[in-house]
Amino acid sequence: MPNPDFFYDNTRPARPVPGVDLSRPSAARMYNLMLGGTDNFEVDRSALDALLEQVPEMRDMALANRKWLGRVVRYLSESGIDQFLDIGSGLPSQNPTHQVAARHVPGREPRVVYVDYDPMVLSHARAILAEDPSTTTVVQGDLRDPAQILDHPDVNAFIDFNQPVALLLVAVLHFLPDDQHPHRVVQTLRDALPPGSYIAISHVDNAMAPQRAAFLQDYYTERGIPGQVRSPEQVTRFFHGTEPVDPGLGYIGSWRPDLTVTDPDPAGAPHPPPATGSDPAQAWVYGGLCRVP
Repeated sequence: MPNPDFFYDNTRPARPVPGVDLSRPSAARMYNLMLGGTDNFEVDRSALDALLEQVPEMRDMALANRKWLGRVVRYLSESGIDQFLDIGSGLPSQNPTHQVAARHVPGREPRVVYVDYDPMVLSHARAILAEDPSTTTVVQGDLRDPAQILDHPDVNAFIDFNQPVALLLVAVLHFLPDDQHPHRVVQTLRDALPPGSYIAISHVDNAMAPQRAAFLQDYYTERGIPGQVRSPEQVTRFFHGTEPVDPGLGYIGSWRPDLTVTDPDPAGAPHPPPATGSDPAQAWVYGGLCRVP
């Protein structure tokens, strides 16, 4: 079983990885930076500084999203789920899925597969996860090709699709514009899940702050990171054919806020930067957790 006291050390500087384009920012590295990590480069820091000038709540949104993921994983673990397919995971840092699951699945060994397209994520995640390769792994996969993910030999070595699985699509679907058929992608993934599985989705919403949401979409797209913010109704379509877990779909800051997640907090472990003071319930990230009947 993974050591529950292991905590990702984000004090080390980022190292260039072959195949990584450092001429433009990366969404995964910017997200890591917002969570207080150092697996990022000057191009990411400059892009984030400029973005925060126009959308100052972005860091709060990232922190709210990470805390929501922890609450979801705890709920799933305590509900008997011990298989997690985390697609578009980014770097597994700051209370990632495998650590939360390990602390809340007593007596069982959770199996976690992280999937990401970014070569830097893959390189650094493999180093982070090397301590226990028997229960956690990372594979390269493109969300736009869900069949390739589902057929990947390492995914199938870790995940038994005859047993319930938690599919995590956390802050990733807004990087698929409509012309990349995101609803079809989710349907393909959902169809592979047996009854009793769960789907967790969080997605930047364009209803709470429409002007800043439009700016955010354009800002990323202009830097080679295409995406699309969506309305709550459009996000809800991703859950078609599933059963929402109480309290249902909504803004993630309001999803079971009293469900705490244990933090190992070893001596000397770094912490994410503090939130800027906005109400986490107002983070314009929409989604929820649903069960596959």
